Amino acid sequence: MVGYPILQNIIASFTTVHNGGTAFVGFAQYVQLLRDPTFYSSVLLTIVWTVGVTALQFFFGAVSALAADRSSWFVRRVRPVLIIPWVLPGVVAANIWVVFYNDNGLINKILTSIGLPTQQAWLADSNTAMIAVIVAAAWKGFPFYFLLLLAGLQSVPAETREAAKVDGAGSFQTLTRVVLPQMRAIIVTSLVLGVIATSNYFDGIYLMTGGGPSGSTQTLPIWLYNTAFADFDFAKASALSVIILLLVLVPVIVQLIAQRNRAIK
Repeated sequence: MVGYPILQNIIASFTTVHNGGTAFVGFAQYVQLLRDPTFYSSVLLTIVWTVGVTALQFFFGAVSALAADRSSWFVRRVRPVLIIPWVLPGVVAANIWVVFYNDNGLINKILTSIGLPTQQAWLADSNTAMIAVIVAAAWKGFPFYFLLLLAGLQSVPAETREAAKVDGAGSFQTLTRVVLPQMRAIIVTSLVLGVIATSNYFDGIYLMTGGGPSGSTQTLPIWLYNTAFADFDFAKASALSVIILLLVLVPVIVQLIAQRNRAIK
């Protein structure tokens, strides 16, 4: 059940439409892709997108988890609020940010209020569109890291922190030398899962920009969709999906090797 669709997609990547049927063409689709400059620009944009979104989501998730790792009336009521962006449907979140990025939207009003007059069309400018969708995705996805890291913080025994304080360690030293080392597995696992999900992310970018303007936000998943459902070149799209699958497997393999090495030690 899991492997059959993948196998069919791999088989389709070695064929093309010919006289109303399919014909075997070997690696021709892959050679065509590797000779297409759009492939390399999409790979670069996917890297920029994945690194930017993952870094921002992890940073804001970690800051939120550290702030929420305490028991007080206020914190207990704020925690559920922080999860709201993550549970929102992607189409709703995308629409919210499209409104924010309008010429008269919230972003331009905030910049104007602090003395930076601007009527920037954030999603229509190829110089700012990628930054704009990265910020929107960071807002949408940071609760994923918040939940995992908060669970990791609360799994560290209180006795360990108390022992560090008794030995004279400050809050920062306790965090960096006692707490974070015990959270290494959670941090690595969350980053691997985050990179996989982000590099495959589709709906937010497509709903906000469709890959434009001028291809400035056309990551590999967006290019795959446009190839299949705008150009109707399904064989080329199948080859591209196989390449994306191989790229996504890289962090998975690294994670599995790291887990095996830790188990051996």
